Amino acid sequence: MAIVTLVGVYPVSLVIGLTLATPLQSLPLPLNVFVVSALIVACLTWLVMPALTKPFQHWLQAHER
Repeated sequence: MAIVTLVGVYPVSLVIGLTLATPLQSLPLPLNVFVVSALIVACLTWLVMPALTKPFQHWLQAHER
C-alpha cells in the first residue's frame, strides 16, 4: 500500500506545488502548507487512490496460499 500511495502522492504534490506556488506565496507558511496539504489529501481521497487501488486490487489484497 505504501508504494501505491507514493505513486499517487508524488505526481499530485508536484502538480499542486507547481501550480499553486506563486498564488500561495503571499500566505503565511503554516496556512500555505495547510492549503496545499488539504488539496493533496482531497485529490488522493476522492480521485487518485480509488483509481489506483482498482488496478492493484489483487496485489494489495493478496491471499496467502
